[in-house]
Amino acid sequence: MSDLSQPGETAGTRPAQPLPRPWLLLLLVLVATLCSYVRVLGADFVWDDRRLIEKAPEVQKLQPLATYFAHGFWQAQSAAFDPGRVYYRPLTTLSFALDQRLYEGNASGFHLTNVLLHLLVVVLLYRLSCRYGARPGIALLGVALWAVQPRLTEDVAWISGRTDVLATLFVLAALLARFRPGLSGRVLSGVCLLLGLFCKEVALAGVVAVWVAEVLAPGSARARALRLLPGLLALTVYAVLRARAVGVVAPEPRSLGWHVLVTTAAVGHYALMLLTPWRPNLQIGRLAQAGLGFSVFGCLVLLLLGLWLVRRWRYFSLRVWAPAALLAVSMGLVLHVLRINLNVIAADRFLYLPLAALTLIITPLLSTMSLASSLALPCVGLAVALAGVTYARTGVWSDRLSLWTAAFAETRQNQLLSCIELGRMYAEAGLLSESLTIVRECPGNSNDRALMNVAATVLIRKGRYREALGMLDRASDKYRSSAAYRITVAQLRLALADFPGAYAQSRRALEADPEDPAALALAEALPALEALRRHLDAAPDAPLVERARAHQRLGMVAEAIAEWRAAQAAELTATDFAQAVRFVLEQADAETAREFHERYAALFPEQRAGDIELRFGERSRAVKRLQTVWPKLGLNLQQAP
Repeated sequence: MSDLSQPGETAGTRPAQPLPRPWLLLLLVLVATLCSYVRVLGADFVWDDRRLIEKAPEVQKLQPLATYFAHGFWQAQSAAFDPGRVYYRPLTTLSFALDQRLYEGNASGFHLTNVLLHLLVVVLLYRLSCRYGARPGIALLGVALWAVQPRLTEDVAWISGRTDVLATLFVLAALLARFRPGLSGRVLSGVCLLLGLFCKEVALAGVVAVWVAEVLAPGSARARALRLLPGLLALTVYAVLRARAVGVVAPEPRSLGWHVLVTTAAVGHYALMLLTPWRPNLQIGRLAQAGLGFSVFGCLVLLLLGLWLVRRWRYFSLRVWAPAALLAVSMGLVLHVLRINLNVIAADRFLYLPLAALTLIITPLLSTMSLASSLALPCVGLAVALAGVTYARTGVWSDRLSLWTAAFAETRQNQLLSCIELGRMYAEAGLLSESLTIVRECPGNSNDRALMNVAATVLIRKGRYREALGMLDRASDKYRSSAAYRITVAQLRLALADFPGAYAQSRRALEADPEDPAALALAEALPALEALRRHLDAAPDAPLVERARAHQRLGMVAEAIAEWRAAQAAELTATDFAQAVRFVLEQADAETAREFHERYAALFPEQRAGDIELRFGERSRAVKRLQTVWPKLGLNLQQAP
């Protein structure tokens, strides 16, 4: 019991073999890890980065410290629609805000912070492995294999994946801190646990691991109970602050049979993921279709693991139980034993802390085996191979198109997220027919809220308001009760000159969420918009430029473009034409945008606005890339009239 009972001493039942300059080898591991992730230093914001960083006011401008502890991770933007998505991670949000202040919104700086944090975790994992009895050489090999594990690229290469990196950093620091003698070590450990909980909920596994270590340490029952207090205090402070910020949300009830099926399927998926580390994947499995095959495989894995533990548990030293608890709880939190709001069965990013715990278990065990030295060369070769895969995988995270094209190809069983993001990207570039094709051919997800929003946006831009309304009528009751749905329908009713319908939907939007900024803005603007719409209907002979601007304000894109096109024959001024081109570049299809820009450049070669040329160049490059990628998606293009 000496390895656990004497926190101030190095654990281990046999003297460690000296390794020449272990710090130099650790530095080599850090450099190799950095090289594996160097490509991501030029990457952009992708996926949830936009909502959590670019669109988060508390990130864009540094706020008083208390502000970050006053609301949930996703704030109100999704809480009103789906309370289950409210997480409490104030320290992660604060780290984003500090990066924003330091790097002035440069995504490369955020990525650099992620990589540096990952390197710091590598150092802590190495030190903790040695504390648990691993020889320095074995610890270095184990940590190296963990550091360049391709399935961890989602945590490091994705800025929003920082939640797991930060939580793991503080959990390992807490476990390491308890090796300090006296009260200071326990207090420091409790502080680290609290900081970890403020980063992500998975740090709860660290609390349990520390408790296990303290219970197994020698001393009276009273002494052991006292040593549990720092972790208990950390958990209490976290629970109180979380409840004040986001309340207590009861998970959606599910049957026992559902939990068994999904949990065993998740075990099967994670077991396969561990066996195939070179095949990272963004979306793994679909919660609505767990799959009997993976469930059976998961049952077999659990059976074999249980039999092995029954036969071997007596031979485990006490130092194994703390990292074993860390592994069990960190995995248990993502096996759907408790209902969590995900549409996937498994995810690579959830392996960050569990694989670190597995490293803490395996490296000390290998250090007691005579075969350990013979494994050195194969492990080095495997680490080099995995580093190469990780280097290649970081390229996928370099920009939105690379990420979602790869996800679309890799996740045939769950393409919803990639369909949504690709649909948005094609729509933003003005490739409207391609965007609608992606939405319509996304398998089994035609009623998804986000997918409907993409399709509705494209149909509105094409002037197909009734078709958009008909599609939204098929929305789920949950989406139909949201403020976002009511606002969209109100805008469609206004475009169709259904003013009573527009007002009714505006009122329902405010009923759904009285504090929604978009609902409040619509309610305030609706009388003026109604007057403008009636004026257009009553004055069909009004100047074309006036009508075009009015249609722009009403969000009637197709009508505005038609008016601007007709106005070109009326010898528009350079200022009016520039306004038309700016609008077309944001809302029209790619061909119309090119047509307007060519006409503008021909008429005003010396007066072209710099922002227009910059935007046109960006959009043209995006169109070219998207058209190059289109054949790889394997979809049959459906032309949008």
